[in-house]
Amino acid sequence: MQETIGVIGIGLVGTALVENLLAGGFDVVGFDISEEKRKYLEHIGGWAASNPQHVAAQATRIILSLWNTDVVR
Repeated sequence: MQETIGVIGIGLVGTALVENLLAGGFDVVGFDISEEKRKYLEHIGGWAASNPQHVAAQATRIILSLWNTDVVR
């Protein structure tokens, strides 16, 4: 069974993480508040989630790529 990695926050750093994870053979599900970023994730081979809870339900591990602690909360 292939591991699914979740990424919340698909900005500059999150995009690099997603690209590397996909290149490494992982399935990636991600979320960003930007619809454009979610569409890009699907374009490169990941799955776009409609909210962070969906990422948590699908992923075995989650990476947060967010601005600061307040955004994480």
